[in-house]
Amino acid sequence: SPAQIAAPTRGRPPPSKNLREGVHDVRRFAQMRLQHLLYVTLWCWQAAALRFASAPTPRTVAAAASSATDVIDVEADGAPYDVETDAASAVIDAAKTALIDAIAGTDRGFKRDRAQTDRVKQCVSALAAVAPPPAPLETADWTLLWTDAPDITSLSGGPLGPTLGRIGQEISTAEGTIVNVIEWAPASWLPGDFGDDRVDQRVVTTFVEDPPGRVKLSIKGAGVRPRRVLGRDLPGTPFDFSGLLTLPFGEFDVLYNDGDLRVVKTGQNYYSVNARKDSETAALGGY
Repeated sequence: SPAQIAAPTRGRPPPSKNLREGVHDVRRFAQMRLQHLLYVTLWCWQAAALRFASAPTPRTVAAAASSATDVIDVEADGAPYDVETDAASAVIDAAKTALIDAIAGTDRGFKRDRAQTDRVKQCVSALAAVAPPPAPLETADWTLLWTDAPDITSLSGGPLGPTLGRIGQEISTAEGTIVNVIEWAPASWLPGDFGDDRVDQRVVTTFVEDPPGRVKLSIKGAGVRPRRVLGRDLPGTPFDFSGLLTLPFGEFDVLYNDGDLRVVKTGQNYYSVNARKDSETAALGGY
C-alpha cells in the first residue's frame, strides 16, 4: 500500500543518509591521506635539510681545522676539497701545526707510548689527505723530528757508550744521493772538555724518483765526518767510502713536503717527519 511504501524499513537508514555518510567517509579518507602525504613530505624535507646542513663543506672543514690540537677529519680517499687558495692554505697549516704539536715531547720517537704513536699517525694521515701532490726532491739538509722506524728508535750508545746527537739526511739532486747522518758525541761520563766534540756516522745511498714522491734507494757506501775534535772544529769534506756495486736499500713515499717540513712513509709502513735543517721547525728535533 502507499503507507507501506512511504514507511522506512526498520533498522535500515534511508538511501539518502547512506549516501551522505558514504561521501563523508570518502572525504575523511582523502583528508587523512592528504595529511599523511603532507607529513611524509615535511619529514623528507627536514631530513634532507639536516643532511645538507651536516655535510662537510670547505667552510666547516676550515673552521674545524682552526683548532691546532684537533685531528682534522677529512676524506683521505678523494681529492682535496675544491676551496679557494687561502682557505686551502689554512686547512694545511692547521694540519701541519697539529702534527708538530703531536710530536712534541716524544724525543724524535724514542720516548712514546701507543697513544702518542697513534696520535702522530692520525695527524700524518690528516695532513697527507689535504696536501697537494709532492714536488720532486730538492737539494737540502734535513733534521729528523719523529719516526717509528725501529732501525732508528733502537739506536743507543748504551750506558757507557757515546751519546746520540742529531739525526738527519743530506739530499743532493746533482749527485743523486741521500746520505743518512747520525751524529755522536762523547759519553757524558768522560772527563775533560770533550762534551762539544762531534763525529758524524754516514750511510750513503743513491736514489731514483719516479714518479715525483716515489723514491727508491740503493746503498752506495758509508763514511765518517769529524766535525769537532778536542774542542776544535774540523771543517772539510767527509770521508765517504763507496763500493763498486750498489744494492737495493729500500724505498719511501713522500706524503707531504713544503720545503720546510717533509713527511715520508717507508716501504715497511714506518713514518718519518723531517724539518729543513736551517728552519725554525728543526729546533723541535733538539738540534
